[in-house]
Amino acid sequence: MKRKRESESEKLLPNKRPSLSTKDRPSRFVYVTESELESSRTKYVLQNTEKATKWAIKAFTEWAEIRKESGREAPSSDILLTGSAKAVCDALCLFVSEIRQANGTPYTPRSLSSIMGGLQRYINTNSPHPHKIQQPDGEFKPLHTCLENLYVKLHDQGVGTTKVQADVVTAEEEQQLWESGVFSTQTPEGLLNAVFYYNGVNFVLRGGEEHRSLKLSQFDFGSIPDPGFPGKSLEYVDYTEHGSKNRPGGSKQLNLENKQVRYYAQSQLGDHCHVSLLKLYISKLPPNTENFYCRPLKVIKDENQPWFSGVPIGHNTLSKKFKSICAAAELNIENKSNHSLRATGISRMYRASIPEKVIMERSGHLTKEGVRSYERTSMEQVKSVCSILAQSVPGCSKENDASVSNVATTREGNSADTGDSKPPKTSLNPVDEATSKSVQFQAVHGGTFNIHLNFK
Repeated sequence: MKRKRESESEKLLPNKRPSLSTKDRPSRFVYVTESELESSRTKYVLQNTEKATKWAIKAFTEWAEIRKESGREAPSSDILLTGSAKAVCDALCLFVSEIRQANGTPYTPRSLSSIMGGLQRYINTNSPHPHKIQQPDGEFKPLHTCLENLYVKLHDQGVGTTKVQADVVTAEEEQQLWESGVFSTQTPEGLLNAVFYYNGVNFVLRGGEEHRSLKLSQFDFGSIPDPGFPGKSLEYVDYTEHGSKNRPGGSKQLNLENKQVRYYAQSQLGDHCHVSLLKLYISKLPPNTENFYCRPLKVIKDENQPWFSGVPIGHNTLSKKFKSICAAAELNIENKSNHSLRATGISRMYRASIPEKVIMERSGHLTKEGVRSYERTSMEQVKSVCSILAQSVPGCSKENDASVSNVATTREGNSADTGDSKPPKTSLNPVDEATSKSVQFQAVHGGTFNIHLNFK
């Protein structure tokens, strides 16, 4: 009876897995080296952040060395790590007051703030008792008073009052890139240039790391039924971001999804469509490569052979890619950089009144303030504002709106005839044909309209 009960209880237990030898056991774990383990214990720092930190400490070290060589009193090279709070504060007050760029011009307030941030990161990483130099109160309050006075002085001098931003690409410039042959589907270099450009604009990529780290696995092609044309399909490409400045990962972003952008094929563009260009480009890459941007071959003997080698394009070449593209098409290269493509994509959506939520989904920004720094106001928008403001001038009409000065002259003449210094009264009569002709309407996006009705 006891044996029978044991048999029944065994039926309720899950089946035991047969034991496997270590040799036959599937590889569930990986083994790391001592160096890999040590590296994993080091805090992850973005590449640009690391560069900014090195730049800041280099500036401070060179300033101290040059001051010492000139026979003046100078702090020791390790004062940031070993000095007392007062000694560090005094040294930094002197440093920010004397530091200049290589050409002798003063740094902007934004650059000085960046230097302070870099020095703080250096102290946090290397000092056993890090000083909080960025805290405005406490032991470093004199430093922040010095910085505040310096920022005001620089602002009065016009230093840093204008922000240098990458220019957007106009429709005329994009057309010139195709007409000049710099963009082409017939040559490896032309195809590479076009794909680089449209990746930056349509996927709103950053100018540096997002292009350099691009992999083929980040693109996925597909199609859906076209709702506008029954029976036809609409092709698309999905781009998935693998980490970025705004989405580096970490414990604070465990629930944050990677940016994913879908771009639908634009059949009216023919072979200039981004989807078509991507498919052609990928088909010309060598097999068994994961690198996306590869060096174009100079000689192609067989049209069926790849157009590109498996060697990725160099870091420096890729970082200056769009500037070289503009130079080849004889376009103005001033304020043109890889970042111009990101600014172009965001500005085009902004000018078309695309909701900010949709723009942020494509750009990957997490705040509205971040995406708004890329929204460039167009000349047409400024002209529209000026036209609207000009309509408020009394006496302005469609036939006489060339300049405000002409309107002012007319008003002075009317006043002289009547002997009255006050401007003549105007009435808006809906049935007055002459008055109705002077009413103009403009298309305005994002504006506020105040309408006042006076019924008699």
